Amino acid sequence: MNFKKMIDMIRLRPGVYIWDPNLITLQTYIDGYLISLTINKIEDDFDKTFREYFNFWIQHRIRNDYRKNEVIYRDLQYNNARGYTTLISLIELDSNKQLELFFKYFDLFYEDYLKGIDFESIMRLYI
Repeated sequence: MNFKKMIDMIRLRPGVYIWDPNLITLQTYIDGYLISLTINKIEDDFDKTFREYFNFWIQHRIRNDYRKNEVIYRDLQYNNARGYTTLISLIELDSNKQLELFFKYFDLFYEDYLKGIDFESIMRLYI
């Protein structure tokens, strides 16, 4: 099973895959899955791209999406280079909605990946 398919399966029935369906347990599951792929040398290009660039991409995307919300935008400025769980938690407090937001941004990231977006240039904005 590839990473994209796994995320799609978790989206349909999160309780089957993560013991407590929330963003932190999802991140733990994803991290373990990606580490396993790396250790076993079976990661594909998308797996590696997600692992290396998703945190930078989502930070960039959320900043653009919430630019007009002064409070959230200010919080994002102070939380530079945080992981996606922190960023999503800044804009959504409800744990169920946090998962929905993760899946939304995951889909947008995957679409950008298919379009061949230069994630390296986005990452350079934040390091």
